Amino acid sequence: MIELGDKHNGQKNVFICKNNYIFKPRCIYWECLFLSKNNSVLGDFLHKDHLLIENNLYPSWYKVMPSLQFKPSDINYNSGYIKYQSLRKIEHPLDNEYYWESFGAVIGMLAMFGVTDLHFENILFGKDSENKIIFGAIDIECIFNKIILLSQTHLLPSKINDAKECGLIDLKRVFDLNPIGKNIAALIFGYISFFEKFEKKFCNFFFHDKYILNYPIRVILQSTKNYKTTLLNNKFLDKKFNKYELEQLLRNDIPYFFRFLNSIDIYYYDINNMHPIVTDIKLTGRMEDVNKYLIPSIESYNSIKERNVNLSKIGALQLVKFFMNREINGEYSYKNLKFYTNSNLIKINNNYINWFSSW
Repeated sequence: MIELGDKHNGQKNVFICKNNYIFKPRCIYWECLFLSKNNSVLGDFLHKDHLLIENNLYPSWYKVMPSLQFKPSDINYNSGYIKYQSLRKIEHPLDNEYYWESFGAVIGMLAMFGVTDLHFENILFGKDSENKIIFGAIDIECIFNKIILLSQTHLLPSKINDAKECGLIDLKRVFDLNPIGKNIAALIFGYISFFEKFEKKFCNFFFHDKYILNYPIRVILQSTKNYKTTLLNNKFLDKKFNKYELEQLLRNDIPYFFRFLNSIDIYYYDINNMHPIVTDIKLTGRMEDVNKYLIPSIESYNSIKERNVNLSKIGALQLVKFFMNREINGEYSYKNLKFYTNSNLIKINNNYINWFSSW
């Protein structure tokens, strides 16, 4: 048995078993929903054609995602086993534009569902035993967060997440092996096209399934680095911690909090019986946001649509900034998308709509 990751909830942590399964001692429902071989999210997206908007997104984009075997410990997915997928590092350029378009669509999906904490350790990228390219998230427990910037997913660098730790750092390494601008045009086309094609399904189909209200969603109050430093230095009286964080730190756990989709309450676990204990911490403004997701109305649809339009446009600019060198001028196109860069400006044109950003 090989232990992985941080210890939570009474010194419980992820570990690799002898049979190449990873055991996760917390809810695995969200990962199962997106990454299982019988993927219900993608199944819904791909087979409910009456809710689709026609566009030119590569139809097999989803085939780059991990397809994993899950063995939940109980019917509530409170813990379980996931078949470990071993990948080889990619050491050559990927010049097939369909790969880059597919990567962009996967990034768009993660952004639309508000998945966060996607640093480099939580992204799977490489070649499997059959030489198939795999790209996607493998640790999905922070979901349905209201994000307005792609960098809030931690896929891209931000003020709290430097470039070496961000989720797309290995994808950039492979791009830099042969930095063709057209591949980034394909990437941002896939990213934007996912929003265009699937946003109506996101608003009008998925959130009608009320059973998703029963599963915990992790809430990260502050950086794990802060907790680790405290445990290492034995300084538990720091005012930056609330009483619930201190309670868990004093038992040498990395604090672990969660919420449910229909509530503004934040919980943590009683380590004796793993029952949720409600805290007096509230998710400020969260209830209004949750209602927008759960109430099927024109008003709530328009609100989500506006957020997704901004997230797709700003996210596309952030992707160009991350992958491209500002010192290289050029214009690059893929299908009906073009982008132009010089040392001062980034310009994107999609379906004759332009938007801009400085570096």
